[in-house]
Amino acid sequence: MVEQYQSATPAGKGTSPQIAVRIVKEQPDKAYSVGRTLAPQSIQSLVQKTTVGLPSSVALIFTDKNVAVQGTPKGRNSRHGFVNSGAFNTLYMVVGNPEANCPECGWPFNKPTSGPQTFQLQPPNGNVGTDAMVIGLAAALAETVSNPYNTGYFLGGDTDPVEAVSACPKTFGSGAFPGFAGKIRIKPGTGACYNAYGVKGTNFLLPALWNPKTRSCWTLL
Repeated sequence: MVEQYQSATPAGKGTSPQIAVRIVKEQPDKAYSVGRTLAPQSIQSLVQKTTVGLPSSVALIFTDKNVAVQGTPKGRNSRHGFVNSGAFNTLYMVVGNPEANCPECGWPFNKPTSGPQTFQLQPPNGNVGTDAMVIGLAAALAETVSNPYNTGYFLGGDTDPVEAVSACPKTFGSGAFPGFAGKIRIKPGTGACYNAYGVKGTNFLLPALWNPKTRSCWTLL
């Protein structure tokens, strides 16, 4: 579905080019070199440290549960943007662990702080923080590809845009409505809730995406 954004205009024809993603390198920061609150300046510092000098690279920052991220949209645990790295702008994604700093960002695995108080879903891998980060990563990756420099697919202002995933808030399956995540699968015995299959038998819960062709929210189920 994300690949279809490459030919989402009415004139777009044929098969969308395949998007290939690979990990170039990893760099831990166990000493919290920029502190336990990631402000825009802190993010820029980390991005410049980790960039591999490739125009097509994206710096991905995962935080632990003790780190707060400033500027994250309400109810979300991820954000994306870009910083100037010299010859070109470097894209980045920040995915936070909402376990301590933003419990509501862990919905549907945590109860919402407002609105309908429905039952909590069991995280597919038994860890609320990690499984919520998977949702955040999926959202940030889709929106980085479809709106990398705030000139792509979005509605509203560029400071708080409605993008590919935020256009379908709190939606994980067909039939979703406020307080209900929609159609999902439930694993017998554990009650783990998921809608996607990963490698080696892993399961994940991935958010809905806006389908630019049908102008509706697209889900895996």
